[in-house]
Amino acid sequence: MITIYGSANCVWCLKCIQLCQTAEMEYEYRLVENDVDDFKKRFPGENVVPQILWNEEHIGGYEQLAQKVNEVLINENGEYND
Repeated sequence: MITIYGSANCVWCLKCIQLCQTAEMEYEYRLVENDVDDFKKRFPGENVVPQILWNEEHIGGYEQLAQKVNEVLINENGEYND
């Protein structure tokens, strides 16, 4: 399960959502504005969005998500999907 922590006007957060939808991967989107304390607790020292959890493990932002999604697609299809 992918959990995306983002904000309402974040372009990279929207790209994360689009990437998950295109790859048909299950995700949850959480607005940081709704629970800032939870964000600070989960990601100490981070002050930018998006921040991504992949199976409850913090992997980083959009670029790291894109890399993980591509790895999954490679394993499923036996080919590279950019």
